[in-house]
Amino acid sequence: MSSQNADIVLVHGAWADGSGWAKVIAPLTAAGFSVAAAPLPLTSFAEDIAALDRTLERTEKPVVLVGHRSEERRVGKEGQGAGLCRGACSG
Repeated sequence: MSSQNADIVLVHGAWADGSGWAKVIAPLTAAGFSVAAAPLPLTSFAEDIAALDRTLERTEKPVVLVGHRSEERRVGKEGQGAGLCRGACSG
């Protein structure tokens, strides 16, 4: 159970998987956040969105949705559809 007031969902890039977030997950978890790396199959845009939907359905608090730069389209579409997206930034 997290002690923070938000759940964090991380979306990996097109040439990676969720393990790429390991160095990010550890300190966020240590800080009390509930963190999930969405397991995208990378088979199609629609299937990736469905996988992200399933990950978001398992959250219990407001969500901070974070995506690798190559995943801006998926994060933006999902965030807007769920009423989560107020803006976007990329690095």
